[in-house]
Amino acid sequence: MVTVPTLVARGEWDEVTLLGDTLGVFAALSNARSKRLVVIGSASHMAFIEKNREQLFHEVQIFLDEGVQ
Repeated sequence: MVTVPTLVARGEWDEVTLLGDTLGVFAALSNARSKRLVVIGSASHMAFIEKNREQLFHEVQIFLDEGVQ
């Protein structure tokens, strides 16, 4: 059971983890203190090495900064 704040991120063009799978995981996080789902535009499963990786990094940083407060 996940109880900590959780970020779920996926690329818009991800063909490895399908949108339905992602939504299923997100829905299953019912015990998480908070949860967020972000979709990185024009990115695949490997978003962290693609042209829009800065969008992913930005979303992760926002999520982490919220936990510091």
